[in-house]
Amino acid sequence: MLNGPPSEEVLATLVTSALTLQFAAFGWRILREIQLGDEGRRTWFLATDYLVVASLCSLVVVCIVLPFAGRANPAHIAKTIAAAYVVIASFPINTAAHYRLFSRYGRAKYRQAGRDVPYISDQEGFTLLLTLAALAATIYFVA
Repeated sequence: MLNGPPSEEVLATLVTSALTLQFAAFGWRILREIQLGDEGRRTWFLATDYLVVASLCSLVVVCIVLPFAGRANPAHIAKTIAAAYVVIASFPINTAAHYRLFSRYGRAKYRQAGRDVPYISDQEGFTLLLTLAALAATIYFVA
């Protein structure tokens, strides 16, 4: 438990670590889509990719740009950092759910039914709802 607000060094470490993880995750996804595009397969931006980009932009604005402009808000900074870690922690789960890796049938389920793979799979929809609930709780409960 913290006794008062974290030091600037702790905040800087948390922000740079979150940014690094998000850049790595997003970079991996972009490389994956480039490979699929080169193979002539359909490419798309996953819903969880949008969460990562939104979180990354929020981190930069709320935790870097606004403090440099003299408009730091400690409560907003804490919420943004906490939300960033929820997003990056849920990223592999949401991505695995997109590919239906939690089922022995995988995405073949759709092909067997004569359907195309949907933009958001059933498993991904469930994990995205959990992620959004975790984000809402984080934003509500973080001081």
